[in-house]
Amino acid sequence: MATIVSKPDVVAFIDYLTGHEDESMNIESVGYEQLPAAIRNSTLQQIMDWQKTGVNCIGIKQKNGRFLINPPENTVISDGMKLIILGSKQQIHKMKSNLG
Repeated sequence: MATIVSKPDVVAFIDYLTGHEDESMNIESVGYEQLPAAIRNSTLQQIMDWQKTGVNCIGIKQKNGRFLINPPENTVISDGMKLIILGSKQQIHKMKSNLG
């Protein structure tokens, strides 16, 4: 925490992310099993481009429980993995509605 406090731009950014209700950003996980069959076992780039919603993948929880932060676009998402996504409530809702 002390490291964050000594970096005012980081604190301001975190405040911005959690700001006003209509503009606040949310972080959620989307499991492999929630993805449509047509995009399972695809690269992260293909999944994130699928019916573009504006959310960003900031991490992946791998099958072994480890996290991969800022994963490369060529990472193949397979069974047991989860996407950690960042977006507004509207963007996340749109992504989830694309998933069915």
